[in-house]
Amino acid sequence: MLPTVAELLELPEIRRGNPVVLAGGCSLDRPVRWVHVSELADIGDMLTGGEALLTTGVVLPHSTAGLTQYVNSLVDAGVAALFLGLGRGFEHCPQSLIKAAESASLPLIELRSTIRFITVTEAVHSLIVNRQMVELRRTQRTHEVFTNLGLEGASVPTILKEAATLAQSPVILENLSHLVLAHDSNGRFDEDVLHDWEARSRSCRDTGRTTSHPDVGWLTTTVGARVEVWGRLVAQVGQSHMPHQVVVLERAAAAIAIRRLIERDQETLEQQARRSLLHDIINRSYSSREDLFARASAFGLHLHHRQLVPIVVRVWPVTEADGMRRQRLMRDVAAAVDAAAESRPEGVLVAVIAADTLGMLMSLLPRSPREQALVGLSSAVRKGLAGLDPPREAVIGVAGSVVELSEVGRGMHEAREVAEAGREGMRGRSYHELPDVHVRGLLYLLRSDPRVQAFVEREIGPLLAVEAERRRDLLQALRQYLGVGRNKSLAADALHMSRPALYHRLRSIEKLLNVDLDDVEACLTLHVAIIAFDVQQRDERG
Repeated sequence: MLPTVAELLELPEIRRGNPVVLAGGCSLDRPVRWVHVSELADIGDMLTGGEALLTTGVVLPHSTAGLTQYVNSLVDAGVAALFLGLGRGFEHCPQSLIKAAESASLPLIELRSTIRFITVTEAVHSLIVNRQMVELRRTQRTHEVFTNLGLEGASVPTILKEAATLAQSPVILENLSHLVLAHDSNGRFDEDVLHDWEARSRSCRDTGRTTSHPDVGWLTTTVGARVEVWGRLVAQVGQSHMPHQVVVLERAAAAIAIRRLIERDQETLEQQARRSLLHDIINRSYSSREDLFARASAFGLHLHHRQLVPIVVRVWPVTEADGMRRQRLMRDVAAAVDAAAESRPEGVLVAVIAADTLGMLMSLLPRSPREQALVGLSSAVRKGLAGLDPPREAVIGVAGSVVELSEVGRGMHEAREVAEAGREGMRGRSYHELPDVHVRGLLYLLRSDPRVQAFVEREIGPLLAVEAERRRDLLQALRQYLGVGRNKSLAADALHMSRPALYHRLRSIEKLLNVDLDDVEACLTLHVAIIAFDVQQRDERG
């Protein structure tokens, strides 16, 4: 970065001349590209702009018109500042020269003590060259960092962290809707960086690939190919920016664009951002509630003074053993659920939280009808899953509404228990809450208790010990018979078998377990044991 006129005034070589700013004090932030010494009155045509001009004024005109013309020629040439050494051409700086310089906002500095101009030019040129070397090293370092990040396949958060460090400013990635996908605050509070994000971002319109917005202290650059721009990278650099910050921002944008191309079959940036935000809420991984409110608001979700409803969607079938295929499946599932959530007026955060499970956090105004919103959201989710190829089913577990962020984690755990406990036998409603899971939910909560495991083995252990195919048939018959209230005709129809065949299987079960299937209490005990066994088996399968 080039030194400014103000920085030149701090150099020891110039301070020895007792410099006094007589005019153009508002323009001391002008960059100085070079220093030139000249006594010519018509030097303007020989300059190219950005020079600090040193003169003793020996051959300058003394008339007001002549000095005004001299100043105008310097301004037309783009001179950064004029330094006038007293003692040879002038004992005091002429008022007409001061007036002309002030009128043109040209910094005019009077040097009241004699100094050697050669020492000034050497000092300034050394400063400029050193700044250029520093800038060159910074640029080289930036290219090295982002080249290595690309070779290592670095994630977007890693790219943003390096960009924020190199630019020494917060860096934010947003989509075309001005919602924050990821950010690094570079040590600042998220609340300060992200407050009122969408409105502030929309006020900063781009005029090219990279644009400076000095009124708000932002530097922005587009992310994506020329024909497919999908986002924007923002650096909060302050009122003025340095050239290397532009390089950092553009290299970071290119690295993110390449990363997105690589991740086309993986989790999208939007999904990553939602998952990160939801996990931070659940695990209380945030520095302050205000910072989290700002992050959520920048992502389009309002959490302050709302009723928050934790929801879990358990999807099946998920039979893919291969990790990449399972990941692609859940990406499609998440996209379908996300689209369903976006079709609703309520604010909803969606994220994959397990191999076959999505978490959702719905934000409602305090007096909004909760049940109506849940029915609408659940129906939209089911419709979206049914439209996949192949179609998917789900159990949707819902926890009670909470108002504090600290309670979301507990609520999400409750919703997950409901969804996991109720995969079978709970398909009559669009969503389910804790009271709906009944004894199945209780047994799910107690599934790891040795006493429950011993109860299962005691009651149906002999049946479980027979060879696999026969065990499957007998368990299926017993499960269906107990599930329809011991109605043998309904059970036979549901199993697509004749009643005599069912009777034969039931007699085999009675003999194996030494029970009477006409005994109500015995059947109740067996039904509880079957449910406990099913819950344990499903838990082992994950």
